[in-house]
Amino acid sequence: MNVIGCGRNNDRLKEMAEHVKDMGNFMPVQCDIAKEDSVIEMFKVAKEKFNGIDVMINNAGQFSGNLFVCLFVCLGS
Repeated sequence: MNVIGCGRNNDRLKEMAEHVKDMGNFMPVQCDIAKEDSVIEMFKVAKEKFNGIDVMINNAGQFSGNLFVCLFVCLGS
């Protein structure tokens, strides 16, 4: 399974990558979901590296479904 871990704190992402390195294909991506450009870049990285996203779990405080729908359509996932 391919997993992209995203978050604002790059140091914590690196720690997570080290922690799960033997469990599968994990790629840390620094991303602030409050910033549209950051989210778009994260989706582009996912598409380039893994040819898209099969499952997305958002564990941040707030999320607008409209942004996800726009990205889904705009990026052709």
